[in-house]
Amino acid sequence: MRCTVNCLRFQCNLFLVYTLGQFTRNYTQTVKRAADNKRRYAPGEGSIPPVLLSGVSKGVCPLAHDFARKV
Repeated sequence: MRCTVNCLRFQCNLFLVYTLGQFTRNYTQTVKRAADNKRRYAPGEGSIPPVLLSGVSKGVCPLAHDFARKV
C-alpha cells in the first residue's frame, strides 16, 4: 500500500513538473511573438513611407488642412 501511495505521489509530481514546464514554454513563446509583432507592425517605425509623413509629427493625426497646404 505504501509503495502505491509513493508511486502515485511521484507520478503526480512528474505530471505537475511537465505541465508547469509546458505552460512556461508556451507563455515565453507567446510573449516573444507579441514583442516581435509589436516591433514589426508598430506604426511610425518605417511602416508608413516618409513621403506621407513629411511635416506631420509622429503620433499626431494629420488634419485635412495639413494636406491641403502642401498641394
